[in-house]
Amino acid sequence: MTTMIERTVPGFEELNKIIGDRIVQFNTVKSILTSRSESPEEIVYCCRIALRNEGSPLEEIEIECGNIKRFRVEFTGVDSLRISGLQILNIKSRGWEHQNWEVSDYEDGKILLACRDVLIRLKID
Repeated sequence: MTTMIERTVPGFEELNKIIGDRIVQFNTVKSILTSRSESPEEIVYCCRIALRNEGSPLEEIEIECGNIKRFRVEFTGVDSLRISGLQILNIKSRGWEHQNWEVSDYEDGKILLACRDVLIRLKID
């Protein structure tokens, strides 16, 4: 049985309220999927990042980022799918158009993106 918890998250502090101090345990990248959708008004890029809890493989979080304006992913080497953890920063005050959130790997810089929307899902099997 799979339990899904879904909430819109206004920042890293709120993510901690969902999964507590275990955020650093979600340090193995399971997948990074990107998508593009078009309408007559705009082209929208989205990204879904799934991270697995190495200590409890039945737990994972999925971070869905919508309307991406900046995107960089860089993995090299054998241990490339491991990260120290992600941070989600509210950057709305910077005044950049459609860039409310910055999602990044806070130690190694393997993942960096800026987007308008962030959605966090915690999956427990």
